[in-house]
Amino acid sequence: MALFPNLKSMLKSGNEKKDVGPEEIFSSDGSVSASALTAYAAGLDIPGDVMEKCTFSQLAELHRLFLRNRADKKPVNTPEETEILKERLKAVDTAMAAKILAADEIWCVFNKRTGEPHMYTKIVDKGNGNYTVAAPYIYIAAQQAENAEMAMLSPELFEVKKIENGENRKGILNFLADCFYANGAHECAVLSEAVRIPCGMLAPKPDYSRLKPEARPVLNPDLERWILLLGQISKPEGEEPGLSYKVIYNLLVQQIPNARLMVPVTYEGKRPVRNGDKITMPKGTKLKMPTISGKEGRTALRCFTDMRKLRMAYDSSWDVIIQTVKDITAKFDCAVNVSALAGSGVYITKEIAAGVQKQ
Repeated sequence: MALFPNLKSMLKSGNEKKDVGPEEIFSSDGSVSASALTAYAAGLDIPGDVMEKCTFSQLAELHRLFLRNRADKKPVNTPEETEILKERLKAVDTAMAAKILAADEIWCVFNKRTGEPHMYTKIVDKGNGNYTVAAPYIYIAAQQAENAEMAMLSPELFEVKKIENGENRKGILNFLADCFYANGAHECAVLSEAVRIPCGMLAPKPDYSRLKPEARPVLNPDLERWILLLGQISKPEGEEPGLSYKVIYNLLVQQIPNARLMVPVTYEGKRPVRNGDKITMPKGTKLKMPTISGKEGRTALRCFTDMRKLRMAYDSSWDVIIQTVKDITAKFDCAVNVSALAGSGVYITKEIAAGVQKQ
């Protein structure tokens, strides 16, 4: 399977109909009919009561049908008509986002190499030997789609996991916020790769401006994005890396100087005493940090891009200090988010860090 496979549409539409009568809008069980979705897809002029009864899967299908119709028929609209259609499509996506956040559960494609939601993207050729990466997105669906397109994914590479909203009804929101603002995804595809909702429509970007710098959560989405995308690539030992690997690796190393990483620490002796912003280390207390045997007999310090990933490895009995890669590599190599999963993290040597700092 290709590194960034294109997912086919999960929902298939029947023959298109130009008109739909009032009696055809709702099915016998009161749900919105497939014929109504097909009819409304042409102009997205959807009555409020119909929009209200649509599931988020149906709204995703409505969005997909609209895009397909536009591609097939290539209509010529005035600027005013185009603006109206943009507003109507935004209304559909806004309603879809609200229904996703209110759902009891959603299903998401995870990558088994990284242990995180799979990041779909593609390499973009800018010409003259320059390449970039398209905005990466995750892929979700409703439960009824679990055995359709998702069942076609390779079980060796992918796993489909259920995300529950929970009693506080914040489970889906928190999950998506983590995908966007910790892992670095830009969008969320819903049932079809063509139907994508921007991150801000599902989970507003957190505003920590009112918090003191030391109280703000540590997040490194601009580094973690490339760690995960690189981790999804299986690079055989000794072989020349492919174009995707090279492009993503270059983007990753560019973010190394900007990273603020979380290092778990424990103490041998009495715990430090915190007084406001000051920390006093009791006499005789030693600071201990977790290390692993690194490359070529070196020692590498374990560190993490965000608190969730740190707590997956070290419980709350461990304190946390914040370090830059430059700080860490003054003495150790740097093992970022490294775990038993082959693609979960990245190993940064002193030489790599030094080379980036000089650029």
